[in-house]
Amino acid sequence: MRATPPSLGVSYGARLLQGMGVKGQVRSLLRARGYEISRSDPGSTPLGRKLRILERQGVNVVVDGGANEGQWARALRAGGYDGRLISLEPLAAPFARLSARASADPAWECRRVAVGSAGGEVEMNVAGNSGESSSLLAMQPRHEGVLPAASYVGTEKVEMVRLETVLGPLAESGAHIFLKLDLQGYELEALGGAGELAGVTLIECELSFVDLYAGAPHYLEVAAWLESRGFVLVGLEPSFIDEQQGHVLQSDGLFARNSAGTRR
Repeated sequence: MRATPPSLGVSYGARLLQGMGVKGQVRSLLRARGYEISRSDPGSTPLGRKLRILERQGVNVVVDGGANEGQWARALRAGGYDGRLISLEPLAAPFARLSARASADPAWECRRVAVGSAGGEVEMNVAGNSGESSSLLAMQPRHEGVLPAASYVGTEKVEMVRLETVLGPLAESGAHIFLKLDLQGYELEALGGAGELAGVTLIECELSFVDLYAGAPHYLEVAAWLESRGFVLVGLEPSFIDEQQGHVLQSDGLFARNSAGTRR
């Protein structure tokens, strides 16, 4: 813990403020108390880097699979992305909140569906943390131990569609698509129903380093699957951390087509 710096004497403060601009005064006072001000570069943040890649790729449609209440989509909007946005969320309660948030945005469409390799009705496990950790797969003890609030509290029947039914019409229209999948271990299953991924130039996918959901693929399996289809890893950001152990359990991987990414 940082020790509390001594208070500034009145006479010292008065002398310090003489002959200085307001910015200089504030900077010097804060420095004396152990703080330093530096200029922020929005492009150096994970979101800033992602938005820069989106712009270079000419992305004009974002498909947000596993949208929950729209947290990820709202961050993208706040960062400056103003193109078409399609959010997919199967559970009733999160979908209602998602729809409410998107209602004032004409370029933001919400669909109440899950995505997978086949269509039909499926039963989803509902997590206690506002549905954020809900999955079609059983949750493993490691996940519950690190985040007890995410434990399942029930199940809900939801509609599932092949991911290709969402992406296909967009590709036919000539869209440049950024596909984000936050499906709690079901990402590879959904990609199996995505067809040729026509029109998709970027994919953000959850990558798990430990067993969080029964039967979920290891991060190397997902990366290998995407690489075999012409995508290369260009970004990696931790998304789920065991703070007690200091271990990163899961990260969001950003993959670009080889024509846009750089293979090392």
